[in-house]
Amino acid sequence: MRRVSPLPRSLAMKFTVRVSLLLAVSSAVYACSSDSAPNDAGGRAGAGGVAGGGGTDAPGGSAGNAGAADSAGAAGNGEGGSGEGGEAGVDAGPLTPMVQAFCGAARSCCSSGDALAKCERNFSAQVDAVALVLAGKLELDPTALAACVAAYQSAKSTCTLAEVRSACHGVFVGKVPDGGSCSSVLECDRGSAPKVCLRLGGEVMGTCVAAARGEAGTVCAGSCARGEICSTTTFASDASVPTALCHEEDGLYCPIGEGCAPLAAEGEECTWDEACGSAGFCVSTCNPKAQLGAPCQFDYGCARGLACRAGKCGAEPFETGDVCLGTPPALD
Repeated sequence: MRRVSPLPRSLAMKFTVRVSLLLAVSSAVYACSSDSAPNDAGGRAGAGGVAGGGGTDAPGGSAGNAGAADSAGAAGNGEGGSGEGGEAGVDAGPLTPMVQAFCGAARSCCSSGDALAKCERNFSAQVDAVALVLAGKLELDPTALAACVAAYQSAKSTCTLAEVRSACHGVFVGKVPDGGSCSSVLECDRGSAPKVCLRLGGEVMGTCVAAARGEAGTVCAGSCARGEICSTTTFASDASVPTALCHEEDGLYCPIGEGCAPLAAEGEECTWDEACGSAGFCVSTCNPKAQLGAPCQFDYGCARGLACRAGKCGAEPFETGDVCLGTPPALD
């Protein structure tokens, strides 16, 4: 599973406990597929569900989609021109305006542009959905695409991520029904409920399956936070890998390697951040996330859409390690 964020905590003991538990669950790698809620530096799963037994590929988060990178040419100016600092003649078909807008914002907001010199050309290695679109295997929602382009254009001047994170969803429309063949969960029909593209034994193609809605005690793949899109591409050795999700809306979360458990209330003891719900985080006990302008120590202590800067929660900056390496922060 991708989008594993660095863990800046000083709580080494808690980190060790987490790592030990992860290694005990069939070498599962914890991440999520989501509406791309902010990429918390604490590496939590809130945005979409973890799939154990080999890992998952989130369909568009800030560090996702590096999976089966397709060599098809990525973006640039489809009209043969070049964007600001971009390459000429690199065409991503109908995705070209979005790629140009993202690369323009990244170049404008990142202090170091060396890694962005070939942003358009390298885009397909960062977002494998480009190849699916060019091959006609994935449809686009024109309204969602236009909103995403506009959000990136706005971010070029604001250099913040909030608008992008809220706008760049629903761009890709999957049509493959449950039981159909897929290489990415983006190809699956995700209109009614979270789905999993389950790829077993290293196969190139997998199968679209519904992610079961877990109940208390259900062996689970991950947590699905309120308001998030929790579909994933999951790689596993066999079909025994759990795919059920524990939904915050049902008052549940997923302790990795266990079954769905009740959320903890503020002030109650916890081990996992997900136990505190999307509005809280865990440091021995559940604490509420801070709002705009409130004091903070780490990004994960701030509410969705905010980051900890100079000791206070403020707008999440566009300039992040992944973005400045050419990976879009929100796209599904």
